[in-house]
Amino acid sequence: MEAAQSNYEPPVECPLLRELSSTNVWNSVCSFLSKDGKPEELMVPQLLVQEVMAKPKPIENQDILKGMVRADDGWLRCEDQEIIDRQKGIFLDVLKKLASLLADGKPVVSLSLPVRIFEARSALERICDLWSFFPSYLPRAAAANSPQERLKLVVTAAVAGLHLSSSQWKPFNPLLGETFNGYFPDGTAIYCEHTSHHPPITNFLVIGENFKFSGRYEYVGNLSTNTLSTRQVGPNIIEFKDGGRVTYYLPEVKIKGILMGSRKIKWSGAFVFDDPANNLSAVLKMSSQKSSFTKSAEVDIFEGKLFRSKGPRKASPLTESKAFEEEALKMADSDGVLADITGSWLKGLKIGKTVYWNATKDKPTRHLPSPEPLPSDCRFREDLLWTGAGNLAQAEAWKLALEERQRADRRLRESSGKQ
Repeated sequence: MEAAQSNYEPPVECPLLRELSSTNVWNSVCSFLSKDGKPEELMVPQLLVQEVMAKPKPIENQDILKGMVRADDGWLRCEDQEIIDRQKGIFLDVLKKLASLLADGKPVVSLSLPVRIFEARSALERICDLWSFFPSYLPRAAAANSPQERLKLVVTAAVAGLHLSSSQWKPFNPLLGETFNGYFPDGTAIYCEHTSHHPPITNFLVIGENFKFSGRYEYVGNLSTNTLSTRQVGPNIIEFKDGGRVTYYLPEVKIKGILMGSRKIKWSGAFVFDDPANNLSAVLKMSSQKSSFTKSAEVDIFEGKLFRSKGPRKASPLTESKAFEEEALKMADSDGVLADITGSWLKGLKIGKTVYWNATKDKPTRHLPSPEPLPSDCRFREDLLWTGAGNLAQAEAWKLALEERQRADRRLRESSGKQ
């Protein structure tokens, strides 16, 4: 889609979206801002028609990881010059904005990251990349003839999707009430909604023919020196039609080179899976150069075990992530081991002597956006649309306006005693 010019006029309403029209929104389809709340300098972006939204996403590994390369130490290193150039000076830009806010007496929460480091997607859609191997493995898990084989296939489905969500571009933070709904080509339906602003929490539901996947992610992060550590805290629950249930918790993501040096990314910590009804668990230790669990210095490598669990853990996976991981790793190192799990989140996974996933041979199934979205769908966000059109000035202006609207809404809820 070409960037709009200064004399840009809104296009004729897309027939596909006509049913979403409302007299209460100013751009004749839907907007997160009311007509009265729209600053005059903001231009209406062109809506993305279904043909654009449904453009095929890459399935070949070299295309999925385009602009990135696996370094000798196992980190996934960014070599895309456009991303590198856009992210130069971000730290100084943020400091300047912070100083300006403080000088004007404005709250620090008003700080907004520059839109030039964003991809034209919401985090609501980005998380769906993690589930790109569900259509390949979860139907097989539903039909598995033993709980052990089912757990092995669930582990594979979850691990195989990690590299698809490892982009160096930042997705847009969802607005409260923002939604995304899509589907996989086999008919599996996807529903996501951002249900809390502070703390930021997204709920999701994925419904397949023989399984249901649900849960929530609370987005947490910590910046230390030159590394950003982030985690999507929350349960990932897979329920099968026969009553089987497996819950897993994602490991942590570390992004190195925030201020200086090469921009690199890796998964860190523990990947934990539980099937309490059958007393089964699996724990993967994502490799670290300081790890005692695995001797490898290649940080994309993981090692783990599928084992008989000995009851629930004491630490909470929601409020004590580190303690939960340590407890799970200790349990995995005890008696009752049923199979060893080895591999790399960039290359493949082996359980026992069987290769369950090969990143070169096994292709993901990419999700598609629903042709009948809700008015709250992220595809209607003007800042996102302008980013996709290449007009970063309008994207920045819209992003600031939408963020201020969200803060104003929060003040209204607080003044009425409702969060």
